[in-house]
Amino acid sequence: MPIQLKPKEIQAFKRHLEDLGLPSVATYRAWCQDHGFDPAAKKHWRDRRQEQLAARRMGTKDEDEDALKAHIAALGLDSTSEYQIWCRTNGFSGKLYKTPSQRVQERRMLGQLRRQAQQAGSLCHTRKTGTIEQIYAGDLDGEHPAHPYLHIIHNHFQTLRAADQPDIADAYLAQPQPDFTMKGRTVDSMLELVEDRHGEKLAEMWNDSDGEWPGTWTSGMPMTAQNIRDWHDREEYLTVHVWDAGDKIAGYCSLIHKEDEDEVVYLPLLNVSPHFQGKSLGRKILVNAVEKTIDEKKYRLDLDTWSGNFKAMAAYKRTGFFWDVGPWPLLRNFMPAILQMPCTRYFFDKHDWYRTLQGDLTHVPDDEQWDGLNVFIYRFDSGDDQLTVWADREARCITAVDTAEAFVAATVDHAAMEAVLAWTVDVIAAWEKEEKKKW
Repeated sequence: MPIQLKPKEIQAFKRHLEDLGLPSVATYRAWCQDHGFDPAAKKHWRDRRQEQLAARRMGTKDEDEDALKAHIAALGLDSTSEYQIWCRTNGFSGKLYKTPSQRVQERRMLGQLRRQAQQAGSLCHTRKTGTIEQIYAGDLDGEHPAHPYLHIIHNHFQTLRAADQPDIADAYLAQPQPDFTMKGRTVDSMLELVEDRHGEKLAEMWNDSDGEWPGTWTSGMPMTAQNIRDWHDREEYLTVHVWDAGDKIAGYCSLIHKEDEDEVVYLPLLNVSPHFQGKSLGRKILVNAVEKTIDEKKYRLDLDTWSGNFKAMAAYKRTGFFWDVGPWPLLRNFMPAILQMPCTRYFFDKHDWYRTLQGDLTHVPDDEQWDGLNVFIYRFDSGDDQLTVWADREARCITAVDTAEAFVAATVDHAAMEAVLAWTVDVIAAWEKEEKKKW
């Protein structure tokens, strides 16, 4: 008799087969029978979770080593230390042993990076910034950086890579980084509230950014300081921050209360001057926006953009925004809620959320399903600790949390007009905690 699965259940089952490393339904049934599991294809997600745990325990070291070596070679890398540096640079976990589906995501990222490099053409080679991030990732060799201090930094990273010390390299990368191209101007200034004195520099920033926006920003009428003042007098902003880099404004971000949702902050406008792009300034401003949302005791941060905004989408996703499926790109960020949950403090008291957040940065809507729900899945991995949080895309709230101590979920049957809310609490046994550490 054929398997009776709904389309969403089929997708979930295929992902489960990928996680187990099995190619077909027949091999899955044989695997289940060999290891004492029910061979049925239609199961609750908790049963599949137990199968994945068992598969991890039963996998041999030789098989894991062979799969790891093949994956590293597929990424064009030569060693595990290079692989860990590559993963952390591109937003993935630095752990070595991962599920097949996680490795597929990394290979997809490699393809995206190659396409971006082709589009950039010679731009990244003619640019004189010699950014420290590029040196850290191994994208620039020792002869390329034009500034003598960059040669020193290159040698430091090369030594750490050879000594297999990625944690020290990460700490070095986190230090304040000088700007070698702006003739003394740096982006290491603090974000500050907008004031009248910023008017002239803000007008200059918007005029410089004119071509960055669809149809231009000014519509042929250059901005003036008075335009800026009138604009801010008319609008009721929660806050407006600028990144003042001295003689220029490097970035701008405004926040307002969302009219139709009291517990949500909306980001109507974000801009980074073209003179300061390529320095991760947009990501720093977005992280600050998340922190300001928490200060307001709100649980979500939203923004809109346009589907062709290739420059910014990766930065949005890297800072916790998910692209909701719909007629235009509406992005939702549940990081404020996650960071305010008591059950997640054990993780964030020890680890930085931005550096441990994993995710798919590809330029497509985020469309994942879990236990019959449309969800956004937040995965955090420090190497030693893991945390997973599910946000219900339709209800727009947190629906499940998987911590080091327990798993808690609230789900409903979407087939019924009136449904009973079902809570699941799974306290993790000591042996399973040890297994989770190995993932």
